[in-house]
Amino acid sequence: MSVKRYRLSKDAIDERSKRIKDYSGERVWRFLDKNTDLYASSTFVISEVSLKELTEVEIHRYSTFIILKRLNNLRGINKTFFLINDKIANNGLLVCCYKSQSTIKQKIFKKHPRFIADIIYFMRFIIHRFIPRMLFTSRLYYDLTGGQRRVLTKTEVLGRLNFCGFKIEREAKINDEHYVFARRIKTVQPTNLRRYGVLIKLKRRGKGGKLFNVYKFRTMHPYAEFLQDYVYEKSDLAEGGKFKNDIRVSTIGRFMRKF
Repeated sequence: MSVKRYRLSKDAIDERSKRIKDYSGERVWRFLDKNTDLYASSTFVISEVSLKELTEVEIHRYSTFIILKRLNNLRGINKTFFLINDKIANNGLLVCCYKSQSTIKQKIFKKHPRFIADIIYFMRFIIHRFIPRMLFTSRLYYDLTGGQRRVLTKTEVLGRLNFCGFKIEREAKINDEHYVFARRIKTVQPTNLRRYGVLIKLKRRGKGGKLFNVYKFRTMHPYAEFLQDYVYEKSDLAEGGKFKNDIRVSTIGRFMRKF
């Protein structure tokens, strides 16, 4: 089904341009103007994400969704992606942004002496990364913070997009934010929240083909399992057939694998 497309009126164009500049800055506005069909009626620009508003969007009315709000401050990232996947036209484009864990770390260590930076980064990691992952503290965290300032890695964001039926098409960094262009490639069914703890459970076959559980420390970032094809396309192979500089492996995971 094709999407009806026409250019917005001058007043609508001015309003959209002003909204993007006020919310994200002129540099982002210029970037979106150059790389998307920004002023087409088939483009939906979202600043404050509302799941209720997305639910009410007509199916296949839009071929492009642009989320201006950082994913770090968005509660219900997967729910949002699933809803857009359901509403967007076939092969439609989703543009979103986030501030990566590595960017936050660089800014902290650039601003403070090493000892103080270590403490600040460790505390921020515990509050905004570790606590939201724990079964008994995640609900409290989201109730108190509304999901604001979450720590997200590149692996997690791209993995979530793939998990929700999108393929990564392009990436760009503007100021401190990473922008991702993802193309809808398949229909997916919404699933419950995936939990990623310190340990992972794997099924293995033992004597007589009997299945049993193996528990091991998780050395990869959340949603890494959905980035196999992406990493294969972007990375060279090291000696032994492993990927070089595999973005899916966490800092602690590299240490654990080495020692």
